[in-house]
Amino acid sequence: MKMWVRLFCLLAVFAALPSAVSAQVVVSEIMYDAPGTEGSGDHDWIEIFNAGPSDVDVGAYRFFEANTNHTLKSDQGSAILPVGGYAVVANIPVTFKVDWPSYTGAIFDSSFNLNSTGELIGIRTGDLADTDAPFTYAPQYAATNNGSSLHRTSVSGSIFSAAAATPGSGSLTASAGSNSNATSSSSSSQTSTTTQTTTTTTAVSAPVSSYVSPPEIQIFADGGDDRTVIVGADTEFYGRAYNRDKEELARVRFSWNFGDGSTAEGITALHHFDYPGRYAVVLNIAEHRSAASDVIVVEAEPAQLTFGIGADGSVSIGNEAGRDLDLSRWVVRSFGREFILPEHSIILKGAVTHIMQKTLGFPAGLQTELAYPNGAVALRAGEDTSKTTAPAGVAPVAPSVVIPPPVIPTRAVSFNAPPTLPEENTEEQTTEEAASPQVAASAALVGGSWGWWLGAFGLAFAGSGVAFAARRFGKREWNIIEESPK
Repeated sequence: MKMWVRLFCLLAVFAALPSAVSAQVVVSEIMYDAPGTEGSGDHDWIEIFNAGPSDVDVGAYRFFEANTNHTLKSDQGSAILPVGGYAVVANIPVTFKVDWPSYTGAIFDSSFNLNSTGELIGIRTGDLADTDAPFTYAPQYAATNNGSSLHRTSVSGSIFSAAAATPGSGSLTASAGSNSNATSSSSSSQTSTTTQTTTTTTAVSAPVSSYVSPPEIQIFADGGDDRTVIVGADTEFYGRAYNRDKEELARVRFSWNFGDGSTAEGITALHHFDYPGRYAVVLNIAEHRSAASDVIVVEAEPAQLTFGIGADGSVSIGNEAGRDLDLSRWVVRSFGREFILPEHSIILKGAVTHIMQKTLGFPAGLQTELAYPNGAVALRAGEDTSKTTAPAGVAPVAPSVVIPPPVIPTRAVSFNAPPTLPEENTEEQTTEEAASPQVAASAALVGGSWGWWLGAFGLAFAGSGVAFAARRFGKREWNIIEESPK
């Protein structure tokens, strides 16, 4: 009796063996050298395919790589791999999902780093039995750092060819004993019988769409918010690049187009607009084969400021723009000395900011200027922007003023008769009459304070000389020396 029981158990084991052996899970696709990864392995993955006649629980399977049996941990979807079904084994599932956001199939987490020069890989069961005999993929298949992956050409062989990556799909078919192939076998039999049967089989086959959905955006660009800037003042533009998980990206190329013919490269850029107007500033980013852009609107308007000096050597800057203004890095300068306004120097709408002499480091005077960050003069002491209409960087042209020469009263002088003696205070009146028009003319002709004072002193000195000469001539105090003949 015991012998019969043992025989029955042995037969049961042999009956179960064909199912276990025929449940072949094979490597169907290999992504071993993604573009730009430089051998890091973060983007490495393989695809497995169930070519057997029944569903398989691959949660206990192993991925064999270079003498190491890596475990598989279900990360997405079911651990049951159906007949004719595909699943992905990823080194880093999070990275794979970012690279392939439209993939919705099963994902298994493992830990490996595929060698770009080729190595021995395979699939094993939980008890380390080979379900896909180990084989070596080679770089001569031409899927190195070009975005392609290796695709298995048949279940029975280990030949691969390079093509565009298609995780979760492929051209492999399950064994003839599976349900999916039973329909194919029946259809083939009916096709060989009559033409009518062939037509019916074609109608039953599911239509295959040729439409390929566009890839989802993988990277995003952010050039900042729309803003209003001052004409002629440098503005800092800062760009950001991130992925679908809002993670900042490194090694990304940034390029700017400021809409006025100017461009720049880099994550940050300084730019000023020479003329008022609205500009579309475009930030373009590129990472490997992915690219994105962002557009911000910048409105450049003339500075609406007042600039004055105080008796104590201070300066005052008034904001008449109707909104808060940021005058960071603007310059107050006088006679070669400069004071640069620090970052975030904001003047509120309608307010006036006073900067004391001790803060400036020098006394402000009539020659003190307020300049843009790029060094161009914005205002001079005592001016406001209503007096200047030229754009920043272009010096306003002063209107030409023709001032007639001063008229100085004189008296006729006869060399035949001595001149009439003036009254007691005539010389003083003559001096004042001569000096006053000249000083007034000098004040109108010379715009700067130093020029005005120099002109005034010069004319006063000349008037004193005329008065002195008149006095000596009136008193006849000239010394005349006659030469005697030799």
